[in-house]
Amino acid sequence: MANFLAPIINDQQENSNGAPLSGGTIEVYLAGSSTPATTYSDQAGLSPNTWPIVLNTLGVNNQGAVWLLGGFTYKFVIKDSTGVVQRTIDNVQGINDLTAGFDQWVLFPGAPTYVSATSFTVAGDQTQIFQASRRVKTTNTGGTVYSTIASSAYVAPNTTITVRNDSGALDSGLSQVSYGLISIQNSSVTGLLLNVRYFTIPGATVYTPTPGTTWIEVEIQGAGGGSAGTAATSASQLAISGNGAAGSWGKRIFRSGFVGATITVGTGGAAGALGGGGGGSGGISAFGGALTVPGGGGSGAALGATGTNFIASGGTTGGPPLARTLASPVLAILPHLSSATRQ
Repeated sequence: MANFLAPIINDQQENSNGAPLSGGTIEVYLAGSSTPATTYSDQAGLSPNTWPIVLNTLGVNNQGAVWLLGGFTYKFVIKDSTGVVQRTIDNVQGINDLTAGFDQWVLFPGAPTYVSATSFTVAGDQTQIFQASRRVKTTNTGGTVYSTIASSAYVAPNTTITVRNDSGALDSGLSQVSYGLISIQNSSVTGLLLNVRYFTIPGATVYTPTPGTTWIEVEIQGAGGGSAGTAATSASQLAISGNGAAGSWGKRIFRSGFVGATITVGTGGAAGALGGGGGGSGGISAFGGALTVPGGGGSGAALGATGTNFIASGGTTGGPPLARTLASPVLAILPHLSSATRQ
């Protein structure tokens, strides 16, 4: 995208007494925000200015003229050498910038910093832009990589964004990042799948919906039953133990009453004791009090048969249960849900 010369701040900056603003600074933000923005000292956009811009003894930027990325408006906060604000100028656009940025990707004006193959940082609190589940496109030495944001967290002074890449990986040549025009939260589009969450650890936990959720689809399964322990054998017998039964499965859509619901994940049935004890039943799994499914039954006592081998073993614990929630706003359709990437 083209760069345009800043209409102000390229001349000498002065304090309230008309003296050169020696050692002063110019902080550049996106218009109307506290989001730091990158400016450049050349029209090609190859040499970014420092942030903030530091003025010399004459109150002038030593790095050269200030160029602004087209399609954006900016805010300048001019301070003296002690950090006292002299003036703030908002909603500034480059000279002759008539850029109309209609694209599914919005170029983030700040410079990303590479962290790993699946993460990068940007300056300031950018969590409202880089929302979990939003799509991003990055430019790397190895080429363009398309990704989905897994998490975004701000710890001063940077926001760390962790992504799931469609293919390829971020690399140390990461130079710019764009985010999808459509946001996940408070979206202008209905039918978006906001998240897919799994709960597999036995016990109870409180479900907190993804921000923006208006309805959820819940699939839940009871825990499996345990197998029986094998009966006592002699050298001429073979011990056989049956498997426990799988837990029941259920599914339901909730359009209300899901905020703060308690999810219960059942515990697998206990193994039968060595010597022929039956296996324990699997525990129930539930979503609040509105959807409950029973666990599978444990297998009965083991059988013994005449043979030439000698095998004796205890039972095994029932298979792990599953309680899953699919968070989506109104008018989501099943084909869209079924094609979503699982986390």
